[in-house]
Amino acid sequence: MLKAKGKRPTALKKALTKNMNHIYKGLIILGSAKSDGNTRKLVDHGLKQSGFDFIDLKEYEINQFDYGFSNQNDDFLPLIKKIIDKYDLIVFATPVYWYAMSGIMKSFFDRLTDLLKQEKEAGRKLRGKSMAMICGGSDAEMPEGFHIPFKKTAEYLGMKFLGSIYTSMEDDALLSKQDEKSIEEFVHHLIAERTHPSVKKMWADFIKKNNEYANQKMPIADYFCANKKDADECAELVVNDIKRATCAAKSSYDYYDNGVLPKVGLLSIITNWEGEAQCIIKTSSVLVKPYNEVDATFALREGEGDKSLEYWKRVHWEFFTHDLAAYGQKPSEDMLVVCEEFERIF
Repeated sequence: MLKAKGKRPTALKKALTKNMNHIYKGLIILGSAKSDGNTRKLVDHGLKQSGFDFIDLKEYEINQFDYGFSNQNDDFLPLIKKIIDKYDLIVFATPVYWYAMSGIMKSFFDRLTDLLKQEKEAGRKLRGKSMAMICGGSDAEMPEGFHIPFKKTAEYLGMKFLGSIYTSMEDDALLSKQDEKSIEEFVHHLIAERTHPSVKKMWADFIKKNNEYANQKMPIADYFCANKKDADECAELVVNDIKRATCAAKSSYDYYDNGVLPKVGLLSIITNWEGEAQCIIKTSSVLVKPYNEVDATFALREGEGDKSLEYWKRVHWEFFTHDLAAYGQKPSEDMLVVCEEFERIF
């Protein structure tokens, strides 16, 4: 999801956002005989929580590994080169088929041999990237050792294995609240593992001086806006106590966060475009109102541009037009928006 000009990051919305040319990007690769099965449900919830990009291997022609490398004209090499060039974290999602990964996923893994024999330069680019695994099946627990091929492959290729998550589901079952929570926590883990060191240091320094937060999980760190110039400018405005508010369409919270809104007292670590920590803010007010009822006082608290209501409406309307189109909606004068105010506390 591209962020609005001035939009505060919502829960689990790290800078792993679709269509951003950013320092760090994540991808979920689905390998299942059924594109809309239970594993896809796990993937969809992970996508909504993270903003990762998505690939379904069923949409590509990937032949089995051939010792004579006679299959170089299928989709594997163009696809894997694109993945290597664009993403830093690769999350593989597969159902459990007879105590192992799916056939289509196994073919994909077997074809990684092409990177060791034919495309060595591309293969070397995997070093330093990260890998994780999502799987689902009908057994109560993940089969013993199921994760080992993923972990060992990551180690062999010089990648960091960030772990795995398993969910037990019956055919065509809905995700339980516990399943959703587990996926959200797993995504949080993946994001935290790749957090810029300055973020962890800022949080450590903050809790040293504010012991009442010592037992609280480190907040998600994120930046404002969808480009370096605006992200860096907004961060500077917050640091200088000029920007003290942000706004997003209510429908974006409905679509991406299951309707969960920020709450008074919520902490967020604000970064620049490169993910470097700049400050910590605390939400002080959350109001839902029609777009056409946002007033000049709120526009002034947003602190951007010339701080006028006219400027606020122009830049937000432009963003809402783009953002809402991602899920089939259009902005309107009476659409609900979430007006959030905050204070810099560190």
